[in-house]
Amino acid sequence: MTEATAPAPQPNIDDVIGKYIDLRDSVERENAALKDKLAPMQAAMKTIETYLMQVAITTGQTKFGTKHGTAFITTKTGCNVADWDAALRFILDGHTHLLNKAVNKTAVGEYIDKNGSPPPGINWVAMKEIQIRRS
Repeated sequence: MTEATAPAPQPNIDDVIGKYIDLRDSVERENAALKDKLAPMQAAMKTIETYLMQVAITTGQTKFGTKHGTAFITTKTGCNVADWDAALRFILDGHTHLLNKAVNKTAVGEYIDKNGSPPPGINWVAMKEIQIRRS
C-alpha cells in the first residue's frame, strides 16, 4: 500500500515577484557601489595612460617594454555615414564591399506586421521573456 503525498505548495506569485525585485535592487546597489569603488583606480589608470602618451609623443617612441609589461600605441578607428544618399550612390557604383551584412530589425518587424512574414532571405526570431517591473 502506497501513501499519497500532498503536492508541494506553490509559492505566492506576489512573493516571487517581490523577491525578484529585491534581488534586482541588490544587484543594482552592488554595481553602483563597485562603480564608485573602481572610479579612483580607473582615474589613476587614465592619468598613467595620459602620461605614457605624452612621453611617447615627446620621445617619438611607440612602445615601452619593461620588466612589468609593455605599453604601446595603437590606432582605434571608427566611421559613420554623414550623407547617406552620396554614400549609397558610391556603394551601388561598385563598392558593395563597404556594406555590413545586416538589416534593420525595426524595419523588418514592420514589414512582418504588414505582410505576415519576413522579407525573402531574412530569418526572424521572436522569443518571449518575462520582464518584471515594480508597482
